[in-house]
Amino acid sequence: MAKTPIPAKHLQIFREVYRYLGEISSEKKPIASLGNLPLSMELEEAMLRNYRKNILTTTKIEPKQKLSQLSTIRGKTPGIPTTLDTSLKAATKEQLLEQLHKKIYSCRQCPLAQRRKQATRLSALPQAKIFFLSDIVSFNDQLNTHYFSDAVGKVFLNILKALALDRNSIYISSCIKCASTTEISNKLDSMKVCLNHLHEEIDLLQPKLIIAFGEDSYRLLIKENPENSKEKKDFQEILGSMLSFRSVDIMFTHHPREMLYDPTLKKQTWEHLKPLLPRLAAF
Repeated sequence: MAKTPIPAKHLQIFREVYRYLGEISSEKKPIASLGNLPLSMELEEAMLRNYRKNILTTTKIEPKQKLSQLSTIRGKTPGIPTTLDTSLKAATKEQLLEQLHKKIYSCRQCPLAQRRKQATRLSALPQAKIFFLSDIVSFNDQLNTHYFSDAVGKVFLNILKALALDRNSIYISSCIKCASTTEISNKLDSMKVCLNHLHEEIDLLQPKLIIAFGEDSYRLLIKENPENSKEKKDFQEILGSMLSFRSVDIMFTHHPREMLYDPTLKKQTWEHLKPLLPRLAAF
């Protein structure tokens, strides 16, 4: 069968299909090479092959039931998918997120993790569009195994309420995953390991917006990050501004912990977040 170039408008669809069915991740094929794939049956067979490999082997659902889901990703033109089955996408993303969380929970790559008795649980919400990011896990959070679990949590819940959000619709994580008794600047090993974990979280979730709390978060992700060497402004200068991290829009504001001890920061924080309301409503 002759090889037919794939129209440019279909390349993004193929990128999504192959990302979730494993073609790109397993064989490292560049997206440009997809344009040289034979259409129709050969392409469908490749999709089915990767689907069986990545999905069926990790579930107890009968293959016939699973394979029936693929009908929604075949377009009117043979071999050219026009829509991606969202349930298939979500299921695969959920599995990958679960694997990543297990990796983070079992991490023992730095002294903080080696001393940790239990991990703070991350949000199991693969489709979350909003990513809230703290600087470091508190001891209360580590003890209670979830973020913003103490008095700081009440301030955080008020922020969510003001933004018309709730915990069941957002993803929460931190730059450093384990609690510490010393300043973050003294935890270079932890910073390197945890930021790699954070990169994986963001790359997998692909959120629409990250709202990051605290000056330490800004310093770790932007100001002292070699990948963002152009951004050298002080924290006060970038508060409420829209920056970029891992190709995702990110806004920094005061940490709820700071607002607990200095209530005057609440008004400033709201001035930073209020302009986001129309954008959040669109998600």
